[in-house]
Amino acid sequence: MADVISNEDGQMMLLTGLLVVIGVVVYTTLLNNIILTANMPSTGLDISKQEIRDLRSLTESDIKKAAYYSNKNLSLTETKKNNYFIDYINSYNSTLEKMYSARGASVEVVLNNVTANRATTNLTIKYSDGKVKYDDTFLVYYP
Repeated sequence: MADVISNEDGQMMLLTGLLVVIGVVVYTTLLNNIILTANMPSTGLDISKQEIRDLRSLTESDIKKAAYYSNKNLSLTETKKNNYFIDYINSYNSTLEKMYSARGASVEVVLNNVTANRATTNLTIKYSDGKVKYDDTFLVYYP
């Protein structure tokens, strides 16, 4: 009977089993977190509805700025005013392309029609990031 109490081999097996169970639980928890993190959308790269609204309103305000700056010098001919307007929009478009290409997206602002008095502009905004595609054509009115 004294020999059974002094035998500690079973205690070592129980301790080893307990450590293996704790290791499996920790490993399973870490693996579960990795899988969930990999399947979550990365919010830094996705475009939201608010960002699309901001892009559109920014484009509208820059169209109005382009019209203002092209009409500022009244001594210019209509051709030069139109050229200044188109150059301003092309510069704006290239700046947008560079900004959004750093995020992995493609943005393009296309002038469809500029009226002779430049009171309205019909333009198209195209956005694509591989997941979201946004294509909108609208009129911008300015004085």
